[in-house]
Amino acid sequence: VGTKTPQVADHIYNVPWYLSEPTLQKTILTLMVKAQKPSGVTASKFYMVTLQSFQRIISSSYSYFTLLQTVNEK
Repeated sequence: VGTKTPQVADHIYNVPWYLSEPTLQKTILTLMVKAQKPSGVTASKFYMVTLQSFQRIISSSYSYFTLLQTVNEK
């Protein structure tokens, strides 16, 4: 999640796309351009959520939940 994939663009480029029809060539070009940009989940369109940050959020949320549950039981 949230990583660049230059290998995808390289593999797409190495396919003999130049032998295909112009409409397919344009589609392949679009795929190559999009593959060079990071993709993933964003939080409010300003923060890219990586796997590590997601794990920290889940871990912290669970810790707060168990703390509140313990306080509530007393």
